[in-house]
Amino acid sequence: MRAITEDEHHYDDPSPELLHILFTDMEARRSGFLIVERPADPSGQSYVQALRRSDGSYVVEHREGTPQSHVAQTAEGMDEAYRMVRLWAVGP
Repeated sequence: MRAITEDEHHYDDPSPELLHILFTDMEARRSGFLIVERPADPSGQSYVQALRRSDGSYVVEHREGTPQSHVAQTAEGMDEAYRMVRLWAVGP
């Protein structure tokens, strides 16, 4: 796993705690989005990403290699968006 922030900081094997810190940065508007990817995927298209909207909601998208697997959801706030990303990235 690799997490990438809007300012292009890269974090290999992010823990759930680090992901939460990165979401806290988005909530404080220090970063606008977060991408978590699986670099080992040869397609380069297995990822989850979260974007904070100006109203405080988040768009969370994930993809598992093919365009047909691309799914977008809206999260009401940071905690819900964090849970969605954490589940994709590291499990329950």
